[in-house]
Amino acid sequence: MRTTALRLKTDFTLDIAVAWPSSGEGNIWLVKRGFLLHVALKFVKKWENEELQLPGQEVTLPREVALMTLVNQPTVHPNVLCLYEWLVTPAAYLLVLEHPEPCVDLHSYWLSQGGALTEGQARPIMAQLLQALQHCQDRV
Repeated sequence: MRTTALRLKTDFTLDIAVAWPSSGEGNIWLVKRGFLLHVALKFVKKWENEELQLPGQEVTLPREVALMTLVNQPTVHPNVLCLYEWLVTPAAYLLVLEHPEPCVDLHSYWLSQGGALTEGQARPIMAQLLQALQHCQDRV
């Protein structure tokens, strides 16, 4: 396992430590204001005409950043990831998102259950999805 530390300059110093096991899957940790947070990084490719202006804002934001900002306004929802920070790279935007614990993506869970879910397994997942969608819809 190797660990890489990235130092990215924003309005504050963002220290990200990445631990990469031999399997290729890593854990990403964010140190912000003295707190150690387990985070997920999402790269969003830049596209033309993709910016939105939020109500009350003078500047435009990349569409995904603007939407994440809207759905993260108080009150937050336990089934919607928190956007901690975002950065601009030449070809993409880098979103630093909450990484809940425990966490597994739906596809991996589906595969771990043999490629099918029972109604009893699917019901709480669908309830969480619908609650999160309602939260997002209420803010847009």
